[in-house]
Amino acid sequence: MKTLYSCLAIALLLTTHAQANPALDASGTVKTSYWTGDRSLTQEADIGLASVWGKARLSTETAGQLVAEAWLQSDTDNHQQHSQVREFYWRFDGANWQLNIGKQLLAWGRADGLNPTDNLSPKDFTQLAPKDSDLREGIVAVNGQYQLENSTLSLLWFPAAASHRIPVEQMPGVDYRIAEAPDKPQYALQWDYLGASADMSLSWFDGYDLMPDLRVGKVGAEGLDIILHNQRLTVLGGDLSVAEGNRVWRAEIAWSQTDSSGTADFFHKKDQLWFVGGPEFNLRNNWVVGLQLSVKRVFDFAAPEDYLPSGILQQVAQRQLATANQTRATQTGITWRIAKSAFNDTVQMETSGVALADGEGGLRRAHVDYMPRDALHIRIGLEDYHGATASFFGQLAQNRLGYVELAYDF
Repeated sequence: MKTLYSCLAIALLLTTHAQANPALDASGTVKTSYWTGDRSLTQEADIGLASVWGKARLSTETAGQLVAEAWLQSDTDNHQQHSQVREFYWRFDGANWQLNIGKQLLAWGRADGLNPTDNLSPKDFTQLAPKDSDLREGIVAVNGQYQLENSTLSLLWFPAAASHRIPVEQMPGVDYRIAEAPDKPQYALQWDYLGASADMSLSWFDGYDLMPDLRVGKVGAEGLDIILHNQRLTVLGGDLSVAEGNRVWRAEIAWSQTDSSGTADFFHKKDQLWFVGGPEFNLRNNWVVGLQLSVKRVFDFAAPEDYLPSGILQQVAQRQLATANQTRATQTGITWRIAKSAFNDTVQMETSGVALADGEGGLRRAHVDYMPRDALHIRIGLEDYHGATASFFGQLAQNRLGYVELAYDF
């Protein structure tokens, strides 16, 4: 955090002295919404929210730009307030290079929905927001980009790691404790190519897993302490997107290496190879249909019941496999998305989801966005998680919900 403040202090000083009248571009959204439940695996229901989201860009002639994005939210039932600065960074553009310093939203990958190479900035999976992009949080980074003829080379340095915020299922005799993400540096490198009909990238990440592991802590008469801990992770990845007529083919693959000690280590994510890919069709009458295959190979996989006696440790081990989405040696499934716009694009309708084989369950979503005016949105949606209790999606079944949101852009 000290690094962030230092970077932004320098940026503010530069922008203040660069130009007498810097240009300010700002926008925002006011939202109010009703949710039938939460995303924290509790029994809370009938939740009302009110929030304000804002973005601003302060541009100068010679000292770059200062970019900021933040939101403030109030729970109208419990009178609790939450806020977050999603982005706050300085950007400088040279003739063929760009430098960003500060808290940034960083997302890699070209696959739709499931992105094996998306390892940079965290998400809050307990937040109530209709759009997945609104769950993402910024991370402090120095991001340098160099523009080649048809490609960009990006080098990133992170002074500290970050972590997803995830819901955890309460278990008798188990007390959860969230460990701070390691205050240690991370590094990433990406080569991104943009062609006439094909885009691709190759990437490397050396840092810490955004998804925490469930690690066993103290064991006593009162029960068991489980620590949510982010472990070391190295990822080699690549993605490809090819446009062909009314079709776009997308594919993404990543090989991840962790600190797992082998087959009998049930409290660390294990090494894996994950592929996601398939076509998206742009059809007549504004229909869009996308279908992808997902295949994941988990190395050194073993079932907890083959190594651990029945009891609390076995249950926690099963929960760790579900949290890491490594419940089988080979996991296969599909993702789909069907979308349509109507009435001069004033209505956007979409259904999407994930379905895994072998009883591993999945997620089904439906969403409608009605815009009676350009700046006014009325959004209605449903989310349904299903599957075996000890599966990634099945453990989230209690998070089934519906919502209605009214948003006004200004």
